[in-house]
Amino acid sequence: MNRKQIVAVLAILVLTLGVVPAFAGGPDSAGDPGTKLARGIVNASTGWVEIPKETARGAEEAGLPGLIGGLLKGVTLGVVRTAVGGYEIGTFFLPIPDGYEPVLQPPTVFDGR
Repeated sequence: MNRKQIVAVLAILVLTLGVVPAFAGGPDSAGDPGTKLARGIVNASTGWVEIPKETARGAEEAGLPGLIGGLLKGVTLGVVRTAVGGYEIGTFFLPIPDGYEPVLQPPTVFDGR
């Protein structure tokens, strides 16, 4: 196995281990450290998915101007999701305050439309 194949296998493993706990826990486990870590991994590694999602949504709603606006919104959301994912990865082990809510709504890039 060469280096690229090993990196690809590890990336798939991390995403799989991150996605399953993030969605299996439900809303009651939003503040659980494992769920917070998984949500951070999902957002940090897939924040870029916002770009095609928002670009397509903008084009569907308003044509060319919507496409451009959607592209800009997607890039912004992608940067924010990646940064917030990194924050959640870096702070998952800290004590979680009562009434904790995920930093972003929806909590992951795959929630909602």
